[in-house]
Amino acid sequence: MNPIEILLIEDNASDVRLTQEALRECRIPHRLSVVVDGQDALTFMERKEPYRDAPWPDLILLDLNIPSVDGRDLLARFKKHEQWSTIPVIALTTSTSDRDIRASYRNHVNCYIVKPKGFNAYIEMIHCIEDFWLTLARLPRSLDPHASPVRHILLVDDNPGDARLTQEAVDKSLLNTRLSVVVDGSRALRFLEVASDTGDLPELILLDLALSGMPGLALLEFIKKESRWQHIAIVVLTNSRDPADMAACYALNVNCFVNKPSAVVPYVDLVQRVEYHWLQRVPQGKGPQAA
Repeated sequence: MNPIEILLIEDNASDVRLTQEALRECRIPHRLSVVVDGQDALTFMERKEPYRDAPWPDLILLDLNIPSVDGRDLLARFKKHEQWSTIPVIALTTSTSDRDIRASYRNHVNCYIVKPKGFNAYIEMIHCIEDFWLTLARLPRSLDPHASPVRHILLVDDNPGDARLTQEAVDKSLLNTRLSVVVDGSRALRFLEVASDTGDLPELILLDLALSGMPGLALLEFIKKESRWQHIAIVVLTNSRDPADMAACYALNVNCFVNKPSAVVPYVDLVQRVEYHWLQRVPQGKGPQAA
């Protein structure tokens, strides 16, 4: 999963530094972009120079009292824009004016927070935003019109613990990926048949050898002989340290044979390195094209 993109629109350098300091402790992968006035914010959102390569924000932190285009006007523009209106906006301001609060919610601000005084209180406020908006709340991250396509991984593994760890690794990944899980070879074949029909084949298969029903080696052989699926990278992820299993996998043209680590952190790290290597560094082949 890509890091959560946060756009901070704030002209107070001290508040910017405090926000950056608080978010350094954030457990959720994220990236903070900062602009200092309303016109810069519009340029950022329109991806004009110097922000042509700017990330699409998942969450906006908006000070109302900013130069150029006022934060109140900026909020109204955001929420009237066809694409920008889906991005949650949190107003961070020193204003306690009931008029500002009512106007902000009338313009569909998602949350209105009055900036506290003092270093510790400000840091705690940012941590509260992190705990709710980056952890509990679901952000509409798939709505970026410029987003890179989601990369699809299929895990074939009947061990629920390993499946949870693999999902955790994918969730923490900086790549834009999603994981599908099936627990045996027969279900894997049915999954691939349906995915072929819908055009949603995975680019990478993580395959355990010790499966119930159809063994992992038999599934590997079937996939590698099927012309529609030969282009899919397959990494065997197994507890087996039997040299015969390794030799058999490579004889069937597996892309890589990897032993599962026994500890949680090395397992998650391994899955992320496998994911990065096969989806980011190695060019992926394409399946047969429809006539």
